[in-house]
Amino acid sequence: MDKVDPARFPRLAAYLRFLPEGLASYPGCQAKGALVRAIIDCEPLADLSDDALPAEVRSLITTPPTNSAWIADAVYFGALLALADYRRMNDARYRAWIHEANWRLFKSPVYRVLLSLTSPGVLLTLCSSTWGTMHRGTTLKVVDSGKGFGVAELTFPERAYDRAVLEAIEVGLLVALEQSNVKAPAVTTAAITTASARFEARWS
Repeated sequence: MDKVDPARFPRLAAYLRFLPEGLASYPGCQAKGALVRAIIDCEPLADLSDDALPAEVRSLITTPPTNSAWIADAVYFGALLALADYRRMNDARYRAWIHEANWRLFKSPVYRVLLSLTSPGVLLTLCSSTWGTMHRGTTLKVVDSGKGFGVAELTFPERAYDRAVLEAIEVGLLVALEQSNVKAPAVTTAAITTASARFEARWS
């Protein structure tokens, strides 16, 4: 059951409409369980009826996966958007929540030391390689870089990621840049197609 109440879950409903086959879309596009656990805060959802959310989404929110598990992106991002809607976040709070979650992730000892000692140019390349260890079926690569800027391109299957999902990824890239201790870091989504997105990073 992929249908949800668009008044109660507007982001999730829009994402499910956007996906070509709902939550069954692109099962080969996946995220590592460790990443999912870091971003998705588990909630009991006791005040929702069992059929208020698709079973796969509800299960991921209430029962965290193992770190080594691979979770379909459609379900992972569906759960992320469902939580944002469940907590009735506006756009600013949604970005702040994603920022906080990524900040906790990158504050782990391994990431903290690595990112603090890495230059921004190298960091973008590092993000590309790290993406490949935490994701399947999608690719992030640096396509341009120079003094104070860099451009990374994310490619994915047709209509796999909508704007709300890409916004979450954009914020994650920003947090990684912030952890490298550069001045005035900024990341914007410079271009979007149905199968790619370009993120432009700038710093001083």
